[in-house]
Amino acid sequence: MENEEKEGALEKNAQYYMMEFLDEDDFADREETLEHMVLCDDITDLIIDNMAAAIDISIDDGPIEDRFRDLVNCVRTRAKYETSRLRGK
Repeated sequence: MENEEKEGALEKNAQYYMMEFLDEDDFADREETLEHMVLCDDITDLIIDNMAAAIDISIDDGPIEDRFRDLVNCVRTRAKYETSRLRGK
């Protein structure tokens, strides 16, 4: 029973960060949310897929760690270009 409660708390953590990610308006904020999320050990394929779909990308199948790293890299790249685009205005 104690393990179930611990797992539920961890799942809430990843889900919480996913909801934060979905609520963010720009990629710099999304990148920051992902930096906090890296501490969660309960990231699932479904969470990665939902976050990727929210920003109109798809992440290839593979180990969770690789998929999460790919998501972070995409968000970092978009944050970089979003900042550059805004400076150009």
